[in-house]
Parts: sequence; C-alpha cells; structure tokens
Amino acid sequence: MVTRSRAKLISAGRKEHPIKGVDTSEDEFTVEGIRSAFKESCPTIKERKIQLKAPPLEPHTKLSKKLKRKAKLKLKQAQAMEMTNLALDAKYTLDKTDFEDEYDFSN
Repeated sequence: MVTRSRAKLISAGRKEHPIKGVDTSEDEFTVEGIRSAFKESCPTIKERKIQLKAPPLEPHTKLSKKLKRKAKLKLKQAQAMEMTNLALDAKYTLDKTDFEDEYDFSN
C-alpha cells in the first residue's frame, strides 16, 4: 500500500526522472493515466482481445450408465442399418450383364 508520504516521494521522483516516452502530466495519478503510462512503457505486453462469451447453455444433466448404454446401442444399430442399406444399394446397382460379358465361363 502506498502512503501519502510515499506518493509524494514518487511524484517528486517522476518530475526529476520521467519515464522515457511517457507524458508525465497531472493525469498520471488517475486510473486511466496509470494504465496508459503502463501500456506505453511496456510495449511487449499486448492487450488481450476481450471475446464475448457465448450465452450459457441450459445445464446438462449427467447421464446414468443405463442411458449411456442405450445411446451406444442406438448408435451401433443406426450404423449397422446404414451399412446394410449401402450393401443392398450396391447389390441392386450391380449390372450382371456387364459381369457376365467380362467373365469367361468356358472352364
């Protein structure tokens, strides 16, 4: 914590030895003045971009083991149905006449 006497010493020191490249006017002791002096004296520290957070979603309830198993089972069944549909589509789209023309049955 800075006491009044310490603040007087600091202000006297700033008048004698000002920070390089920083305007040491009377606004130095306001909050904005201190922030601007700090930003100007520390060029390597970059301001973080304040990103607006997404609005919070409704809280999710924790799933029980039974519900997790059901979800996994439904997912597996859906994947199996998709694979069978692909296999059936491939079977029906296969043109048998082209296959017989290319294969030699003379053996």
